[in-house]
Amino acid sequence: MLLKQLAPIALVLALTGCAVSEPEPSVVAVDFEACFLTGVSTFEESTLNQALDISMHQAQVEFGIKIQVAELVSGAKSSVISRQARKFVTSGCNLVVSSGVGSQAAFESVAKANPEVDFLLLDAEATKDQVDAGESGLANLELWDFDEWSAAFEAGYLAAMKASSTVGVWHQNQTGESANILDGFREGVDLFNVDNAAAVEVLVSKDLDALETADVVLATRELSAAELKDAVWLYLKMQPEQLLIDGVKTSLTGEFAGTAAKVGKAGGYFVFSTKALPSGAAGQISRLEKLFADGTIVGP
Repeated sequence: MLLKQLAPIALVLALTGCAVSEPEPSVVAVDFEACFLTGVSTFEESTLNQALDISMHQAQVEFGIKIQVAELVSGAKSSVISRQARKFVTSGCNLVVSSGVGSQAAFESVAKANPEVDFLLLDAEATKDQVDAGESGLANLELWDFDEWSAAFEAGYLAAMKASSTVGVWHQNQTGESANILDGFREGVDLFNVDNAAAVEVLVSKDLDALETADVVLATRELSAAELKDAVWLYLKMQPEQLLIDGVKTSLTGEFAGTAAKVGKAGGYFVFSTKALPSGAAGQISRLEKLFADGTIVGP
């Protein structure tokens, strides 16, 4: 499952750092170029793309590399993505990075034709076989698939543990991958109700004011403590920006992959804003993780 449009979902990634500068004089410039492909129509509001853009510039400063950024219209066809990826290759890029649905087939095709260039796709749509094998099938292609549905499920369950009657969900977009997150929230609350013969309800709204009566509010972006009395924010366990930095580092050192580049599922996690986790949270999280692992609970 992908963060297909982390662009419109706006998950919080706890970005750090501010102004980006050129490499410090003490950093020795190296003959290496990392190139980032992103969707122009969603770049400004995309937390994922902002995280990757900041990380790309941080890698420039830290490692003394050169960078390129190309923006395509969101939802561009695979042929358009392939064309830009090939342009990156012919311009001398050593590492090509992208994110979002629609890039994987293009990346696999271009990576196969250019084994001397490394390709890193975050928010990939890795197949089950690739995930199970931990391999993309190509030594120069690394895929990361973000599984936030399970995190949303856990967040929903624990939110229900804290609620007396209602769990609110502040959700601005209820389509695509965002709908999967909403489904995870609902399913978690539903399981709590089954386990405890309870009747906690889920109230979904784009309007925060409409959620004032909710005991706990689940959100897909960070809310200030002043906005809500108690909230749960959804994060990612493995930060995309760190995956990018790691990808640049291993590509730069020639350690990007062995016989086949890895495929990983970076799960999500949640954070309660102003109050402690409910009593028994640790035990329930452990139980739910086992149910995910043995296939008792299966997401979309």
